[in-house]
Order: sequence, then C-alpha cells, then structure tokens
Amino acid sequence: PSSSTTDALLQVTQYLYSSINQKGKFKPHTATSYNNIGSVYHNKGDYDNAHDYYNKALDIWKETLPEKHPDIAKSYNNIGSVYEDKRDYDIALDYLQKALVIWKETLPEKHPRIAKCYNNIGLAYHNKGDYDNAHDYYEKALDISKKTLPEKHPDMATSYNNTESVSGDKGDYDTALDYLQKGT
Repeated sequence: PSSSTTDALLQVTQYLYSSINQKGKFKPHTATSYNNIGSVYHNKGDYDNAHDYYNKALDIWKETLPEKHPDIAKSYNNIGSVYEDKRDYDIALDYLQKALVIWKETLPEKHPRIAKCYNNIGLAYHNKGDYDNAHDYYEKALDISKKTLPEKHPDMATSYNNTESVSGDKGDYDTALDYLQKGT
C-alpha cells in the first residue's frame, strides 16, 4: 500500500481507539470511524476488509440510531457498492434499494445523495446487463443532478456519461451521442 493510504489507515485507527471509553463501550462516533476505515479499504480495492468495517459501522448505527436514519442508509449504500465492485449485483441491488428507501423517507426529494444512490443502482443494473433498468435509474439521477448541481459539476458529467454508455449499449447511438456531448 502507498504511504498515504497507510497513513490514512493509521490516523483513522488511532481515532477509533480513542473513541472507545474506559469501560470498552463505543461512543456514537465510533461507527463513523469504522465507516471511514471501510472507505479506505474500499478505495484500495480490499473489498473484504471494506465490507467488514462497513458492517461494523452498520451494527453500531443500528444499535444507536433510529431505524430510518440517513447514516444507516449510508452503510447500506457503501455495502451495496462493495458488492457491486465484487460483481455480486443482486446482493448489491438489495443493499442499494434499502439505502434508497431510507434516503427517500428522510431527505428532500431532490437531494444529491438520492441522485448518487440512483446512479449506483443504475450501475449495478448496467453491469448486470439490464440496460432498461439501468437507463431508468441513470435518468432519475440525471434529473436530480440537473436541478441541484451546477452545470459543470463532476457528478453532472458522470450522470451524462453513464446515460450515454447505457444508451450505446442498447444500440441507441444517436441518444448516446447527445448525452456524450452534454457531458463534456
């Protein structure tokens, strides 16, 4: 691992240990530390460790937060993304749909997290070869992004590029070209 990755893991681990009180009980922000460690492992491509730490965060959040809390949705989204990266698309979709349900109930209708979740669901469907569902979710993500982000925001380009990609995979090259031009 690179020194910056190792340094990041060391810092988060030190923070984690400091977030446990003298009786060995977890403070609420311990879950955030676990989630952050999971993110570092996820970015390294170490999906098994990422999954373990995301699940540790989820377990704590389930014990300490209401059932429909956005942090629980964040864990579901992260775990779903790990499964998507591991190419286990059906399990990924289960977790991503759980995240979407919570975020739709707890966040404003056009929140960027909902757009990102739609994009993640679209990606799982796309990689699974279900282009129609992928296109539908990419369009939902794009719709929210158009209403909430500046035109040149990187997430806008991602939404256009994903929609372009699935349109091309469906053989709709004119639509793909249109989306590609909008995303540049």
